[in-house]
Formats: sequence, structure tokens, C-alpha cells
Amino acid sequence: MRIIENDQILREFPVSTSKFGLGDQFNSYRTPLGMFEVAQRIGHNVPIGGIFYRRTFTGKAYDLNDPRIERLSRDSILSRIIWLRGLEEKNRNAYLRGIYIHGTNQESLVGRPVSYGCIRMKNHDVIEAFDLLPEGTRIVIQTDPFPKKQHPRKKNKQKHPVLPPEPPPAPPPIVPANAKLVASASDPNAPEPTILRSTLLTTHSTDTAPNPTNTPSPTSTTPTPSPHTANTPAKTVNSTRVNKTTSNANNHNKKTIPTQQPHTSTTAPTSQRTPSQQPT
Repeated sequence: MRIIENDQILREFPVSTSKFGLGDQFNSYRTPLGMFEVAQRIGHNVPIGGIFYRRTFTGKAYDLNDPRIERLSRDSILSRIIWLRGLEEKNRNAYLRGIYIHGTNQESLVGRPVSYGCIRMKNHDVIEAFDLLPEGTRIVIQTDPFPKKQHPRKKNKQKHPVLPPEPPPAPPPIVPANAKLVASASDPNAPEPTILRSTLLTTHSTDTAPNPTNTPSPTSTTPTPSPHTANTPAKTVNSTRVNKTTSNANNHNKKTIPTQQPHTSTTAPTSQRTPSQQPT
């Protein structure tokens, strides 16, 4: 017997039908076929192995572990009763004939046609089926075997293709800074040349040590003085410092020397100066 709900098999149990064959005649002890419904359920809270007589619990129960109950000749009705009503012409006498689904004292014979018209089940199984089959449940008794269970096929997992590893990126070419600036001006994805020049200038102004020989650096942007600006204020300051030094020396000797005008003064080279004219 199978219990099916929403096309899903909930449970499956072995059962026994009549040893006299199939039919619906009175006093035939045969098992009827066709569509039925659960008309009545009897035996709520009856202990397993409880004995019924004329659909009434007697208050007694068999010990199912006692092998002697298997040798009893009578067909005992135990544990639960599921009373069926026929819904077709060929099984219209089932309810009046007392066709039940019930437990039995001969559990070792379940699975063979040995009953007197009812559907026999093992006692633990009939209690489970009793709870799964409320009144009004449709029951079909048929001779056709059940179709084999169709196990769902395992879906073939599609393996993702293994892609070859991507080659490592090529290292950037090593080029001089000036060449990089020229290339960046024609590369639309590169930063603006002015930004690169600004970075280079900032690096030069912060990291480059001062030139002790006063020689212009290749990256320096300081303008080179022209020959026309030889007498610049810087030269005038040097003349003024020499005059101030001379004046201090003459004051020590209590002599006064008039200071030359800046625009007419000419400063001799350092190698031709007298010791008193060397700047302090």
C-alpha cells in the first residue's frame, strides 16, 4: 500500500488481501476492488496490539513479542480500524460487509493473500497509516502493480572550462625622464605634461643640494644673467660691504674716507684686492 499526496509518495507499507480472491458478494470473504473512501476510523488511543470485537475495544491487548499469538487460528483485529465505503457499483457492498484496514496477530504473513476479505497490516504500520488517513480520504484497491519508483536523475554538473592563466603584464620600458615627458605629450591616456614637469620641479627644489660652484643645474629654471646686467644690485651690495669694511678700518685709525657712489664704483677682482679691501 502506498500513501500518496500531491503526486509524492509519503509512505509505503506491505499488506495482505483475501485468500479467497477478489469480489464484493456477501459472505464471499473476498476483497473488493475499485475506489473507496475512509468512512470511519476506530481505535484512537488504543494501545498497540489492542483487541477489537465487533469494532469495540475489549480492553485487552496481545503481547506482540509473544510468538504464540502467531499460532492462533482466528483472524484477530488489532490496534486500529479504518472502515471503508465503496464509491463504485462493483464495490457498493464493502461498507455493509465490514471491509477494514486493520492490524493483525499474524504479522509474519503480511504480504501474502491470507485474509478473510479485509486489508491486513502490521500493527506499527496501521497506527502510522491511521494518523495519515483522515475520514474522506480516497482509497484505491487495484490488481495492477505499482510503477517502479523513478528516482530523480542527477543532473550533470556542467564543468566550467579551465581557461589558461593570463600572462603576466609586461614591465614598463625604462626610459629617461625627458623622454617620458615627450612621450606623455602625445599619449592621450597619460597625465598632462605640465603635471609631470611640476612634479619634477618640486622634487628638484626639495631634494637637490645647492650648487657650491654657482654653476646652473641642467634642470634649474633660474635665468642666467646677461652681460648687460653685470653691475646689478648684487654687485652694488658687494661694493657697499667693501666700503663699509674700509670705513670701519679707517674709523679705527681715526681717518675719514669718502664712500664712493654705487653707480660709479668698480670692484676689483678678489685676487687684486689689498688686505684691507677683503670683505669680512
